[in-house]
Amino acid sequence: MYGNEREQEIMQILTKSGYATVDYLADKIHISPSSIRRDLKRLEQSGLITRSYGGAELKHSLNRQIPFDLRYHLNTKEKSIVASKAASLVKSEDVIFLDSSTSTYYMIEHLVSLKNITVITNSLTGMTALSQFNINSILIGGHINSENRTCCVGPYTEEFINSLHADYCFFSVQSLTKSGELFDCFSDELVPRKTMLKNAEKKVFLCDSHKLNRHSAYKLCNVSELDYVVSDVEIEEYLDDKYDNITFL
Repeated sequence: MYGNEREQEIMQILTKSGYATVDYLADKIHISPSSIRRDLKRLEQSGLITRSYGGAELKHSLNRQIPFDLRYHLNTKEKSIVASKAASLVKSEDVIFLDSSTSTYYMIEHLVSLKNITVITNSLTGMTALSQFNINSILIGGHINSENRTCCVGPYTEEFINSLHADYCFFSVQSLTKSGELFDCFSDELVPRKTMLKNAEKKVFLCDSHKLNRHSAYKLCNVSELDYVVSDVEIEEYLDDKYDNITFL
């Protein structure tokens, strides 16, 4: 098992538990405690965790930025459920926006059977997967995001999106508050998302249960501005207010 794969598994464990000892991680991943300590040192240097004597915990921050390749391997079961539900909204001939989140990336495999759809995205990893599945797709160009190097952002990206129109915009962010506010940790990705939302007939938020009861730094919008919220749990019970204009899946 490569170090990066170990780090992904460590992040999965810490995301669920918040804290774990070196011995527990070594037992779960089946490697030596010394190897775990080296992995934890690299994760701490990346700003993702805080080490303590005998263990480690997630670094709690409103602006905690986990790289795409690590986020992709977190909460996979929940993301798969949400992605499948969201993809069921798409019909043949539809034009859709997919943002640069890992949640929408999970949708791609569910779109293969649909005929003549067009997917528009600013995600470099998403575009690679779309081409491998031979799905008609358009990559929105621009500058590579310095915060998250798997997507394009900036004025050229915004201008490109404004020249297009889609049936659906599928997107996700890091957190949903009980008052219905959506927040994310990557500030540069907010403008492309807002522009996609503005240029789409229907707005669909992919919200797995790990996005609840969390807080991030940058506000995108309020849930009242959306058409669909797709989750693996009953989101309506979590929110303080009722939203009759929204379909919850």
